[in-house]
Amino acid sequence: LCSWFHCPVSTLALCLWLHWFELAAEVAARLAGMELTPELQQQLRGLVELLESPIFVRVRLDLLKTRGRPALLRTILGLVALQPQEATL
Repeated sequence: LCSWFHCPVSTLALCLWLHWFELAAEVAARLAGMELTPELQQQLRGLVELLESPIFVRVRLDLLKTRGRPALLRTILGLVALQPQEATL
């Protein structure tokens, strides 16, 4: 896993695309322990936008079956937690 961590956001995208949800959950957990630099935050925003694209439709459909894929749910919740929180009025 350490050799894949030079670009953790790309690793996370690859894991999700290949349906390696356990590994994706581990990468997301390790991302939570890293310092969130502006570059890393920008890459995470790009990943969230990519998850909304047609290439990840299978992953989004798998979110409907979270009982059978708890690692996918942990990964997505980890991504949500890593997103900067905007102040609400």
